Amino acid sequence: GEATNELKPGFYRSFDGGSSFEPMALDGVDGNKVAGIVADATESKRVFLYGPSGILVSTNGGDTFEPLIEGEKIVTVGSEDGRLAYIHQDGMSLEGVVYDLEDDSTTTFELPEMEGEVVPIDLSIKGDRLLLVTSDNSVYEYEQNEWQTLLQAGEID
Repeated sequence: GEATNELKPGFYRSFDGGSSFEPMALDGVDGNKVAGIVADATESKRVFLYGPSGILVSTNGGDTFEPLIEGEKIVTVGSEDGRLAYIHQDGMSLEGVVYDLEDDSTTTFELPEMEGEVVPIDLSIKGDRLLLVTSDNSVYEYEQNEWQTLLQAGEID
């Protein structure tokens, strides 16, 4: 593969475990502000882009994208087994959503209490569990409809 310092800005993919990288074409992304990218762990060609205008999905490794969720300010996204967990901003408040790609169903969940300027930065979904990391280095786990604090501002509870 090429040395990484030769890569131009943009999103790249690898289908050989990182030996070589190729740019994604990103057709259909124009006009959408992109905050992040998430790959589907179970479906290598499925890629999600998210940001303040919603979530776009690609089923061909990032060459073409189409809108999956429009008109929502997406803060962070996690994916597993054909499901997305994401947090979107609704007015002044934040709400969590689990989205099932198989049947287009959604389930919402409340977020844990966060202090002042603290914001969610990373969300993971695994089976029935969610893990949330916030900007003050706190880690929360959501299981059976309630949040437990695993780390509070970097300290184990």
